[in-house]
Amino acid sequence: MSSTTASTMQTTFWLGMRFKTPADWEILRHNIEPDKGQLVFADRTQGRLHVAWAAADRCPDVDQLFTDRRNRDKQHSDTCRFQSIPTIGQWQGYRCQQQTQTVTRAGIHDPIHRRWVELAIIWPDKLDQPLEQDLLSAFEVLDDRGGATRWRAFGIDAQAPPGWRLAQAEVKPAAATMHFAQGNHCRAIVRRYGLTDAWYHGDPQKVIQRDVKRPDRCIFEPAIYRGRGACVAHSDETPGLWQRLTHRGRYRTDWVWPVKPDGDRLYHVTTIGPRREMIEPSSFLADPSQEGCHP
Repeated sequence: MSSTTASTMQTTFWLGMRFKTPADWEILRHNIEPDKGQLVFADRTQGRLHVAWAAADRCPDVDQLFTDRRNRDKQHSDTCRFQSIPTIGQWQGYRCQQQTQTVTRAGIHDPIHRRWVELAIIWPDKLDQPLEQDLLSAFEVLDDRGGATRWRAFGIDAQAPPGWRLAQAEVKPAAATMHFAQGNHCRAIVRRYGLTDAWYHGDPQKVIQRDVKRPDRCIFEPAIYRGRGACVAHSDETPGLWQRLTHRGRYRTDWVWPVKPDGDRLYHVTTIGPRREMIEPSSFLADPSQEGCHP
């Protein structure tokens, strides 16, 4: 059995991919471009998992690709030994055993999003075969065509409704933000605040007022979300009368919800855009019943 059990694994959703990693592996680097990018997980000492993807309408010549990878590994260490990975789903690849570490390299073609996905798993001490199997077998490509795209990372469990895309992801101490956009006029911001015991005193209106341009224009109303109290605020950020008369208004809805009754985390979701195109801020939070997630 692996030293990492199912109860200590976390699930990440990113660009139509789902994979599980040990709970103490955190995202060190990330990209949101669908055609080329990477997601790097690290433990407390070093990078442990590199997920890289690139556009590929068809599956590449895998034998040639991994021959090139082996040659590159040999250039870095002439003592490395190679071993094929066990058959796990459609993964193909090998292990590279070096003096100081072992690296598992595996790749798979994603026909839904038309890309090649490649993993590099770093084993600094010794190979953990059960964990290697868990990491590869838990990977899944999700068919999100025509539906919502789920994004779970940095303590946020969000979803982009059809027609929306993730435009930016920011991570700061005790705070994470995902920016979503639809066309040029509509946007949504999903924020997750932590360590709220130090600054949040049970007044969600203050959270909203410190963020809007005109707090005096906010219209507050109470709400219930998933059985807990929430606060909703509507405001008008239209810059002038002409924009209002020509139906080019800029309307904003803010929604604040303490994640847990003790208030140790807080969600703040904002939608901004023309009134006729506005959707509920709660539409950007994923269903927590899926994958046993909480927000």
